[in-house]
Amino acid sequence: MKNTSAKGSLAALVLGFVAAAPAPVTAAQNLNFSKTSTPTDANGAFGPYHKFSPILRYTDVVTDNGNVIDALVTATTWGVTSLGTGSNSGLYSNYSQNAAEPNYDAGIYFTSDTKGLGGVHYDIEFFLSGTTTPYILDEFSLMLYDIDGDNKDGVVWQQEQAKAYIADGFTSYRLLTGDSQLQPTGIEGGMNFKGTSVNWPELNANGAVILNYENTSRLRLDFYANTFGGTPNGSFIGIDGDVSFAAGDFVNYTPPIPVPEAGTAGLLAGAALLGLTARRRRA
Repeated sequence: MKNTSAKGSLAALVLGFVAAAPAPVTAAQNLNFSKTSTPTDANGAFGPYHKFSPILRYTDVVTDNGNVIDALVTATTWGVTSLGTGSNSGLYSNYSQNAAEPNYDAGIYFTSDTKGLGGVHYDIEFFLSGTTTPYILDEFSLMLYDIDGDNKDGVVWQQEQAKAYIADGFTSYRLLTGDSQLQPTGIEGGMNFKGTSVNWPELNANGAVILNYENTSRLRLDFYANTFGGTPNGSFIGIDGDVSFAAGDFVNYTPPIPVPEAGTAGLLAGAALLGLTARRRRA
């Protein structure tokens, strides 16, 4: 006679877990990074930008349930990286490189001053407009693009990467189908997206990943580069808050790929044995 008590207990636990999961939200908010509380103070090859401050408040980013929301970005450099040194280096608002490219994007250009590893902690916090009161957005997506690198005569000079974290409400991601230009790797508490050593132009969605978020008032993205030559070497990464580069058509992208939640690995492994799966949104 089979002993089914352990299996039954696990099934009850998993089913209870599924039942407790909140219902999914119906529509994602589109974020607009075109307006800032301070004007641009420099102009370079990528257009006007904010050179002299690593902190930038984007205003009227989204209206949610009648509430106007701002986004405060704080960029903190580490390693061989600097921000605001040399031409182009700084924070960008309403970024667009040509008439065919949608506006309303944020962006960052950081500089690897010497060979080695360095990058930027890129923190985004959502507040009620004009206040310091945090505001939780139910669901939104960010397309990161131009995560690439640099090479000369077949020799790799630089390779860029980006990290996103589960604790910030990061639930899933999409990549370009076919020959993806990014290599996704699971890391402790999140995902890492590694670019190639090809220097893609800053005017299309090459080197792109779409990150999906739920129920969060703040998040951190880590942008960094390993630089082997050609220093000082700059890195630009665009942040599309309404995913307008995809123009509402995801035919060239994978379906959302779930990110395993921290602390549920054992439970989900047991669920897989029972043919059950579950997904929990961040509270």
